[in-house]
Amino acid sequence: VFRAQAERLRTAELRVVRIMAALSTALLVLPELGIAGQLGLGAVGVAHSTLTLGDLVAAVTVSTYLRWPTECIGWALAETSTAAAACDRYWEVRDTPPGLADPARPEPLVRPSRGHLRLENVEFRHPGADRAVLRDVSLELRPGETVALVGATGSGKTTLAALVPRLADVTAGRVTVDGVDVRKLRLADLRSVVGCAFDDPLLSSLTVRENVTLGAPEATDEAVWEALRVAGAADFVAALGPDPLAVRIGEQGMSLS
Repeated sequence: VFRAQAERLRTAELRVVRIMAALSTALLVLPELGIAGQLGLGAVGVAHSTLTLGDLVAAVTVSTYLRWPTECIGWALAETSTAAAACDRYWEVRDTPPGLADPARPEPLVRPSRGHLRLENVEFRHPGADRAVLRDVSLELRPGETVALVGATGSGKTTLAALVPRLADVTAGRVTVDGVDVRKLRLADLRSVVGCAFDDPLLSSLTVRENVTLGAPEATDEAVWEALRVAGAADFVAALGPDPLAVRIGEQGMSLS
């Protein structure tokens, strides 16, 4: 299933690239051809005294000034379909009812949390799939341990990580944090002690402080600096200026490079 979906995505992306290449060529070549045509016809008109040289220069000048606005309109039209698809996807996600909910009688989380994680005979199958992505996976991470999961693309590494904070629920087996099944915990309690940092981080057009505290807006500056130290970004951020946490970094960190 994954291979077929990846192949369809690859085909669609290549089609988009070909369309964008054709559009780019048209936007670059057509204005130049238009100016060349003006010069050719204008030269004929000047030679036959039906057009003055000043009129020709004025026409070419106006065409040159109109070139960039015309190209911008072309790019805007090209982006319209992408924007429409993105809006459809956005509202599809917004309108999807939550698939996971708090248990009717949640159990309390052990405080302070020790971070003892166990996966016991875990199986996970995507809805509608004919086979499981994960089968009979058992793993124990004791407090303070660091474990690396290595595997091919589509082997289930991200899916396995998503089961811990209950971004999805196991279809067999169980996942426990400090001895408590994650399905018996309130989502807010579970996610207050479990976090995921995926390969493609999202940076919004906000300050450093606002980006770090998106999930905990009440966090203090000390907590923000501690998070930056854990992420290995404290020295980099400290060099941004006299008030580094207030520096606006731009979407996807555009202002950092």
